Amino acid sequence: APLGDDADIHAATSHRQESRNCPLFLEEYHEWDPSWPDDGQEALMHFHRWRHLHDLQIVYNKSKAKFKALTLRCPGILSSYTVEEIRGVEDLPLRPPGDSENEDEIAAD
Repeated sequence: APLGDDADIHAATSHRQESRNCPLFLEEYHEWDPSWPDDGQEALMHFHRWRHLHDLQIVYNKSKAKFKALTLRCPGILSSYTVEEIRGVEDLPLRPPGDSENEDEIAAD
């Protein structure tokens, strides 16, 4: 049978039960970090931008010389991103600031 509009598909999952503060939707990050949009489409675009910067940062950190050579050979590869933005991108938070829930479990990972 199809799910109704009021179905809560997340409530019964083990992840949701073990990580009660984990955002289910990207726009929920706005509650933790106001720099994230509270609109779903805008939050998705923000996430894609973050993902691109994060992936470029991984390449940059592995070999700065090869990264520089790549950007000289293919200047459009950075799109509109700057090296400063790439170097400064941070990981996404695992939980809201100040929330110590499951702190020991996360530290053990």
